[in-house]
Amino acid sequence: MTAIPLIVDLDGTLLRSDLLLESGMAFARAHPLQLLRLGKWLMKGKPELKAQLARATDIDVSVLPYNPAVISLIEAAREAGRPIVLATASHQLLAERVAAHFGFFDAVLATDATKNLSAHKKRDALVGLYGKQGFDYVGNSSQDLSVWKAARHAYVVDAPGGVMRRAQAHGNVAE
Repeated sequence: MTAIPLIVDLDGTLLRSDLLLESGMAFARAHPLQLLRLGKWLMKGKPELKAQLARATDIDVSVLPYNPAVISLIEAAREAGRPIVLATASHQLLAERVAAHFGFFDAVLATDATKNLSAHKKRDALVGLYGKQGFDYVGNSSQDLSVWKAARHAYVVDAPGGVMRRAQAHGNVAE
């Protein structure tokens, strides 16, 4: 029997911040006279904004504020022989850099130039790969509710009370 994969969200879960915010701030610091470009990129859609910021900034992923409890959960799952997947609405370029920094992810699913991998799009991708209840999911926000509902077990990280109550209503919250 194949081990159930542990799917981990990045922004607000593994990372206590948000890579869109981090890359936006890095862009503003490095290119203060080009801030109007942000609006032009956003007018083309959120995936375009994320792609442009990922290419225009050089964030040192080793110094980002990671959540040690989530890292411990991942390490325990890895020791148990489970596949670990980073699934995030952050752009693929940045997500792959974070995955490379840690070295414990088997795969990365992320936003690309055409698709913002959040909420139901993330759920649909995960169900397509692993089946309904074929994965455990670690997340933190209301954007994760549909993913938790499709997961075997939900791990809720630092979520507001209302989000936690809605997640618990699915009956599969493990932690």
